[in-house]
Parts: sequence; structure tokens; C-alpha cells
Amino acid sequence: MLLRRVMEHVNEQNWFAVVLDFFIVVSGVFLAFQLATWAEERETGQRVDVALARLHEESEQIVRALDAQTAAFSYLTGLQDRTIGALSIGDVSGIDEATASRGISSLIFYPAVTPPRTIYVEVSAMGMLTRIEDADVRASIAAYYETLAFYQGQLDYFRAGTTANPAEYPGAEVSYDPEAESRMTVRFDLETLAQSEDTIVELIGLLRNQLTIHHERQILRDTAVAMCEALANAVADTCEREDFSARIPPGPRPQQPG
Repeated sequence: MLLRRVMEHVNEQNWFAVVLDFFIVVSGVFLAFQLATWAEERETGQRVDVALARLHEESEQIVRALDAQTAAFSYLTGLQDRTIGALSIGDVSGIDEATASRGISSLIFYPAVTPPRTIYVEVSAMGMLTRIEDADVRASIAAYYETLAFYQGQLDYFRAGTTANPAEYPGAEVSYDPEAESRMTVRFDLETLAQSEDTIVELIGLLRNQLTIHHERQILRDTAVAMCEALANAVADTCEREDFSARIPPGPRPQQPG
């Protein structure tokens, strides 16, 4: 009908009417396009808000997992540090043999870190990460996952470079333990172990590696906290954390490697 009216105005050479009709057509198309764009932007904004809320929830789970592991290894590396310090000076009188044995045996282990990332993978696959307008949030998410990848690479590096076998150390006694996952427990005669200078040198090197990876673990935990706090700010919430230190037996805390 509009086209017929335009043709009539052209035939009548009513150019003002023709221009007016053209303006109406263009305005209608523009308005329809703008309304569709606004609707799409609104829908995208709602999807981003949902993604942020889900990422925030997952980030709290990540922080809890890393807080728990960091607290546990702060205790363990402190135990290792104290044990090897006593062995290096040849005075093990104040060291509990069973606890020290646990510390020595654990020097060769580098447990995997597997914090949750299902929501991150899903949101990333949907292209929602690039739709997040807050640059600080995007940067904190990127920093955490880059740090996680680096940390996992460090774990692989230290695992590949660790060839020591504490069960072969002087004073080691291997026994069957039905409650242990490996069914094996290694205990050490600390007095005998303290006599072996070569073994102590090797233990010091292993301790250094454990302190180094624990330092990287703490950095990973800190970047996770920064991500959680940035996401919490974006969704007007808080980053809830749990204090795991109360669950860890008291003991010395290791110094950071220089």
C-alpha cells in the first residue's frame, strides 16, 4: 500500500510527498533495527549477568579448594623444614619420629591441583567472557587461569626432576600399612639418617623444591582470591572464604625461598 502511494506521488510529480514517504520508510526500517538491537543488547546483558553470578559462585569454590590445600601444605612444609633443620645439625632429640617420617616421605610428592572450572569452560565456549564490560574482571579471570597453567607446568617440572626414593635412605624401614593408600609406610631412624651427609644434602634440595612450589601455590591462591573479589564486586556480593588454618595442627611455617 505504501509502495502504491509512492508511485501515485511520483506520477503526480508531488516530490515533497515522495520525500516524505521515503523518510517514513527509512525511519520505520531504522526504528525496527534499533528496537531489535536494543532487545539483543538487553538479552546479552542478562546473559552476561547470569554468567558473572555463576563464575562468582565457582570462584568461591576455587578459593576454598586452594585455601584448604595451601593451609595443609603450609603445615607440611613447616614440618619438613623443622625435620631437615634438626637432621642437618645432628640434633633430633626434639623431633617426633613418626611425624618426621611423614615429612621426609612427602618430600618427593607434588599433588595435582584440580580446582573446579566447569562454569569457566562453559562461559568461555559461549563467548560470554569477551562480553564482560568490566576490564578488571576480565583481567583477574585471565590472570588466574594463566597462573594455574604456569603452576601445573611447575608441578610437571618438579615431578620429572625428582628421582629420590626415601625408602632407600639410611635408617629407612618399610612396612605394610593396610590403611595407607599405597599400603606402604616408611619410618626412619633419625639418628641413623642424621649420620648420612649425602642424604641430608639431597633432603635439603628436596625441601628447597617443596618451598618453591609452595610459594607458587600461594601465588595461585592469591590470584584466585583476586578473581573472586573482582567477580563479587561485579555482582554486588562478597567473596566468602573459610579459615582452614584452625584444622591444621600447630607447627612452624616455612620461610619463602630467597
